[in-house]
Amino acid sequence: MRAVYWEWRPFRDPDRFWDWAMDPHADLDHDTDLDLHDVRFLDRLVAAADRADCPHGEECCHILEDFTPRLAVHGSPTDVVALRAAIARAADGALPRVRRWAAYATRLLSYRGPVGRVNRALAEQMAADLLSRPGHTPPALLVETAANGRLWLCRSHTRFLYVSRRTGAWRLAAHSPLSDTDLRDLR
Repeated sequence: MRAVYWEWRPFRDPDRFWDWAMDPHADLDHDTDLDLHDVRFLDRLVAAADRADCPHGEECCHILEDFTPRLAVHGSPTDVVALRAAIARAADGALPRVRRWAAYATRLLSYRGPVGRVNRALAEQMAADLLSRPGHTPPALLVETAANGRLWLCRSHTRFLYVSRRTGAWRLAAHSPLSDTDLRDLR
């Protein structure tokens, strides 16, 4: 019999996390993993992802990868402190997937502030990090200049990343490109 954890919402209590993580028959229902998108679970997710004997270790790593961009880019100062602590633990992890996540999360944190001059290679790395996730097939990227050469425009399907070539400041857009007016304040 498979345990379906969405019915009783176990992740309201972080201590119940291990009941799910170590149960090889447990399953998450649609969107239940979003309950784990909380800094209270960072340590547990890293620990589970770093255990070869954890039946849901790979899934925990995917949850970290999905949660990290929002946390790294838009998280509060307290969230960022928690993320940095989790990165420090993961950087010394036993499994390569955890160390890869630590490197990915570190790069995302570096994009919080201006990064200085951005060449094409760095713009492509930023686009890969912000428009995709580690372990996924990278999106087909088209990289060109925009706004009279002032910005890099990285396009992938219906997502657009604009990066200032001078400062590294950036802005994401979905579904349609931004107008020159919208890009005026991106310096």
